[in-house]
Amino acid sequence: MRRWWLTSALLCGACFDFDQAAQVCRDSGRCESADGGGGEAADAGTLDGGAPDAGGADAGTLYAPIAFTSTGFAWDYPFPMGGGLTALAPVDDDELYAVGDDDVLVHYARGAWTVSHLPSPWDPPTTARCLLRFADGGLWAFDTSSSAYLSKPGGGFSVFTQAPPTAMEASRCALSDQGLPWIGGKKHDDPTPSIGPGIQEGVLAPRDVWYSPGPPSTAGFVRALDPSGLALVSDQRVLQRLADGGWTELANLGGGYYPAGAILRVDPSTAWVVGSDDSSFVVTLDGGVTRFPVPGPSSSFTGTWSSLLSDGPDVVIGGGPGVLRCPSADPSACTSEYGDPHRTLFALARGKSALFAVGWNGQILRKPPDAGWQALAPGARTHVYALWQDGDGTLWAGADDGWLLHRTASGWVERQLPGTGTIFGVTRTSGGTLWVAGDELLASVDDVGPVSATIERPDGGTFTLEPGSGASLNSIAGTEPGNTWAVGMKGLLLGWDGTTWRQVPVPPSVSFSEVWVSDGGTAWAVGGYNTRAVYFFDGAAWSDRTPTSASSKDLFTVWGAGPREVFVTGFENDGLHFLPDGGVKQWALGNGNFSVSSMTGRVRGDGGIELWGLMGDLVAHARGPLANATLTQLSTGVGYANLVRLYGDTLWVTGPRYDGNSGFVVSLDAGR
Repeated sequence: MRRWWLTSALLCGACFDFDQAAQVCRDSGRCESADGGGGEAADAGTLDGGAPDAGGADAGTLYAPIAFTSTGFAWDYPFPMGGGLTALAPVDDDELYAVGDDDVLVHYARGAWTVSHLPSPWDPPTTARCLLRFADGGLWAFDTSSSAYLSKPGGGFSVFTQAPPTAMEASRCALSDQGLPWIGGKKHDDPTPSIGPGIQEGVLAPRDVWYSPGPPSTAGFVRALDPSGLALVSDQRVLQRLADGGWTELANLGGGYYPAGAILRVDPSTAWVVGSDDSSFVVTLDGGVTRFPVPGPSSSFTGTWSSLLSDGPDVVIGGGPGVLRCPSADPSACTSEYGDPHRTLFALARGKSALFAVGWNGQILRKPPDAGWQALAPGARTHVYALWQDGDGTLWAGADDGWLLHRTASGWVERQLPGTGTIFGVTRTSGGTLWVAGDELLASVDDVGPVSATIERPDGGTFTLEPGSGASLNSIAGTEPGNTWAVGMKGLLLGWDGTTWRQVPVPPSVSFSEVWVSDGGTAWAVGGYNTRAVYFFDGAAWSDRTPTSASSKDLFTVWGAGPREVFVTGFENDGLHFLPDGGVKQWALGNGNFSVSSMTGRVRGDGGIELWGLMGDLVAHARGPLANATLTQLSTGVGYANLVRLYGDTLWVTGPRYDGNSGFVVSLDAGR
């Protein structure tokens, strides 16, 4: 069962200065440079499960470390980032550039990766939508802020022109047959409220602006451009470039509105247009229109086709559902070449002889001639929930569908535990065993694979948490025998004695959300999911410490400043502070009725306390008297955070993105 309480996004309160924090982080040497770094991975394996050995105990897909972002957080997993990649420009079959969310710029060349960012003049940065490569090797990019970028001979990019966002909002681009970039998007007419499709042309200052404000396109904008001089407008009109440089309407496809789409001239007299699975057409250049079916799961966003390219006698279609290959002479005979419900594609491009694709969740795919699609960067898992740092400084993270991720010195390696659900917790006991807990899951993990734990019941029987058991664990903590605990739904409270896991009797009406273990031999467990419970382990036995109060709000998270002093909070920021003398008082992290899903903290050298808590897509930070917490927004459009943990001076945050297609692990320097 997924953590159900992570359901609402929150707006930023008093946001801090990201640029200043980023600089402090870089100066400290704890964060990677803004230039990124070369990974040691070559091709990261194929999509059929095959993968090279990473050089260590874990075999799986290898990810290179990621660069520090311009907004102050370091996207550490997955590669190249948790966000989307929207455009790419191959150099040859073993080198490419890609751009996307947060104006990220990714360069892959013969197994090495470099990650940087376009020099956006906007704060926060916007999404790069276009990337074109000129014949001389120069690069040109455009983002949603209407900022255009041109690569410099010495490397890097510079902003060379910028139209006010009120004038032009770019969505797609293409390199024309004449070698000039076309920018297509939404044109705003300042004197009137009219908005219509706009197309700009030029390398330096944009010229030849085309604008059609009148019906039927009062709210239309350009969704696709073809190098031969065709454009697709969101109101389903097809435009054609004229010899004098202007544009005219070629066809009106009718039938509604395109959320996305692509257009491609397949021969001198015919073009294909694709959008959602029920809106695909062949358009002849004399204005004729024929609808043809394209297989897809639905007409939702993930069922939308967004890219087209020719590959010999075939047309290749890419988008949310995957990749199709269709004979250009028979658009009804398409076959699926690649598909993954967790990997939404956005753009296709051609290298020297290979095809490439990029997607919303940071994936980069390559298809060599006469071979299947391979993952250069397979992208994010849908959600990332758990995080644990080993004594050697490496990280472990747990994700959906049994994916266990390990951050080594060379990057991230991942493996899938067979037959398991979501991983909610990871810890390593002093004997060296790595324990993983989650949805119908409690297992030890070694070089061979996971081994499900046998759990002794209070009545002397045994059971295991395996698929079909219906039992779930939400948290695991501790390293020492006698004080390592796992907690979960329906009264599950399990303890490790060094040899066996044993169940502690707890009423099944109590569903625990998190457990915290102290170095002093004590532990605290708190309850959520329509229960309000606080349990305390004094080193010998567990007892119910739930205060008597009228509140019934769920408790999600606990962190302790000492063996007998902890902070507990949860739904609508309703919290409790348990004092060392046994007293308890009301407490809240931050202002307002924010729900706190996860919390971490530390006791400073001067005896003061610092706390960090997650509130939707925000991090709240409190010091000293723990009042008036500062809310820090994670990054542009990150999503709902699941977990926050502090290791040394690095604050780590995990979660899923807003788009639902990818998860993330980000870090922030907490030593500022």
